[in-house]
Amino acid sequence: MFDIGVQELVVIFVVILIVFGPKRAPELGKAVAKGLNEMKRALQGVKEQVEAEFKEASSSIKETVKVGEKGAIGKEFTDFKKSIQDIQRQVKSGVMVDIHKEVEKKEGELEEELEEELEEEEESEEEGEEQVSEEKAEVEKKKKEGAGEVSEGKNKSDIKAEG
Repeated sequence: MFDIGVQELVVIFVVILIVFGPKRAPELGKAVAKGLNEMKRALQGVKEQVEAEFKEASSSIKETVKVGEKGAIGKEFTDFKKSIQDIQRQVKSGVMVDIHKEVEKKEGELEEELEEELEEEEESEEEGEEQVSEEKAEVEKKKKEGAGEVSEGKNKSDIKAEG
């Protein structure tokens, strides 16, 4: 508290002894000690009171900051929500029309391509059926020719056996 060293304290005690004498010095010491203790208690009370007021003030400041943040965050959230809604309106009005037209255009192109592919498949199926029917006719023709040769072969073998 005070910057008093040991030498200074010794000097103060010697002066007190000389001024007040050895009989009154202990009484004076007790009185000084009581005064210092009372002053210490009073300072402690003031310190506690200041700390309590500081805590109260800091808690009210914290609450104010929290409310302010919530208000600011709430406002920012509301602004963000409004901007999202604006974007949605713009998309629905302008961009969606363009997208819808583009989708219809692509859909028409795909339908045309699909119809062309179906026609090509039908033509290739018809050609395949014609080839199959031609091959069947050739097979039947060969069967008939082979059957005629076999019957002629029987006749020749029958003739040889008879002969």
